[in-house]
Amino acid sequence: MEILNVTLNPSDRSGNNSLSNGNLTNNFSSTPTQNANIRATHGRLSGKWYWEVKLNSGGIYVVVGISNMIRSISSNVESDPNTRTFVVGYKYPEGVPYGTAIAVNDVIGVALDLDNGTLEFYKNGVSMGVSHTNIKDLGEVYPFFRIANTVSSNITVNFGASSFQYEIPKRYYSFDARQVNFSNKILLSSGGNHYSLLKDFTDEDKSFVPILTASVDKSGIKTSASSSTDNAWKAFIKSTAWQSGTTTGWLRIQFPSKVLIGGFSMMGWANTSQNASKIVFRGSNDGVNWTVLDTFQSISWMISTRKYFIIKNEAQYSYFEFSDLASGANLTMSDIELYRRELNNVLIRTPAPIEELNYIKYGMEEVKFENIIKVNSLIKENTEMTSGKIFKHTIDMSKRRVDKITLG
Repeated sequence: MEILNVTLNPSDRSGNNSLSNGNLTNNFSSTPTQNANIRATHGRLSGKWYWEVKLNSGGIYVVVGISNMIRSISSNVESDPNTRTFVVGYKYPEGVPYGTAIAVNDVIGVALDLDNGTLEFYKNGVSMGVSHTNIKDLGEVYPFFRIANTVSSNITVNFGASSFQYEIPKRYYSFDARQVNFSNKILLSSGGNHYSLLKDFTDEDKSFVPILTASVDKSGIKTSASSSTDNAWKAFIKSTAWQSGTTTGWLRIQFPSKVLIGGFSMMGWANTSQNASKIVFRGSNDGVNWTVLDTFQSISWMISTRKYFIIKNEAQYSYFEFSDLASGANLTMSDIELYRRELNNVLIRTPAPIEELNYIKYGMEEVKFENIIKVNSLIKENTEMTSGKIFKHTIDMSKRRVDKITLG
């Protein structure tokens, strides 16, 4: 992939802009700054791209987003249909509430997914939710910035030439293609089939949590939360929700006996900025000493869409907590389902054909062969692994150093 030397474009600007720092810092200075606009030197037609903008000083009315070349660079209309932007808690061209306002030293991350047609903004590493789903209508788009007030503002943009202040979202490139956030995934191959230790949870899986009616349910299940404008148990009920009253919080559920949880899911709330963009899932057997089972960050949401999370957990607990929750608005948790993991040492046969999406969905970060005792299939096969099986693994010694091989 070609690396581009992307900067702010001194030949594609209007109003009172003053560039410095290799054309990566821009000072929207003095009156009349409200007509000051600037685009980047390069655009994109496809792919997933990320960049960051820091407000160094001045007023908070900095417009951040994308624009195509149809928009006049001298236009001062936020509702221009050839842009998709965010400023002071609103998104445009719609002019409706989105996210929260920024302050000096805040960093706004922009995640542009031209393959799926979505735009998402982050504030100091926390997603404010997907702002737009109609990006493909614009054609080739450019990072775009403007000032929406007469108060001077100074910003610095990072397209990837230096380290980002916050992690790039998974499977995104920096806008200049210098950086990428991909993770290695492992699937086992045997007889033309591929296997994983991670089970996928779908609409066919049913939550083992019964329909709750109170914080202390007749089933023996107890729920609690950091704060509550609605009761915590409502987070586990369809078509209703628990709200923390703030942008952060925690939500807890306690079972009468220990269970092994392999995953959970929840529905996106009507205002996607209220859904948790970060979840730390923890387990405990006394409600005091907690073990982190998995961490999910930079979570994006769609309205009324269920999102599934696989837990890499091998222990049973009676307490489970959704902790370190963070959102862009009033934190809301809705229609949570919890799924048991019946066996943690089961190989799952993945669907064919094998492709990138299956690696992303089922791929393992590590494999503990000593734990595998059984093979389950997602295509309705169930075969015990008995003695006499032959396993073959080819190692390229030119790329790896092997100090020890143990066969059992």
